[in-house]
Order: sequence, then C-alpha cells, then structure tokens
Amino acid sequence: MRLRTFRARLKVLHDPNSHMIAVSVTAHEPQLAADVTNTLMQTFVDRTLKMRHDTIASSRAWLQDQLNDVRAKAEQSNRDLAAFQKQTGVAEIDEARIHLATL
Repeated sequence: MRLRTFRARLKVLHDPNSHMIAVSVTAHEPQLAADVTNTLMQTFVDRTLKMRHDTIASSRAWLQDQLNDVRAKAEQSNRDLAAFQKQTGVAEIDEARIHLATL
C-alpha cells in the first residue's frame, strides 16, 4: 500500500467530549484492514504509555533532586546548630525536662 493510498483509506475520528478514538482502514482484504488497524492502534497505545512513563520518570527524578536538596539543607542546618551550640556553650534543652520543670 502506498502512502497516499493508505492515507486515503485511513479514517480517524475523535469525539472531543470523550477520550475515544475510532480508527478504521478500508482494504480489499478484510484481514489486511484489520491487521493495519490493530497495528496502528497498538503503536498508538505503546507510544502513549511510553510518553506517560517518561513523564512520570522525569517527575520522579525532579522530586528526588528536590528531596536531596532538602536533606542536604537540613543536614547543613544541623551542623550549623551544633557549631553554634559548641561556640556559645549553649546546650540543647530537652522538651521533656522543660515540661517536668514547669509542673
């Protein structure tokens, strides 16, 4: 089947109110029409799933980077606090001790 012939025999309809797509191919041989239509749809489904997977993987990587940045900042804050406590001689106060002292 040449490309122009194929395009002339291919019919794709999309209902804008749904996610449904109707695809049909006309051919002199019903099995050929079915095989071409099924191959087109399988290719479409595979491509759509790959695009979704790639988007999710990209989002996951971005979120992982954000989480790593937050962890690094929290660790740096803890180091800064420890250095400040050491420099000033201020010790961490246990909240449980504070609660008991006020009773």
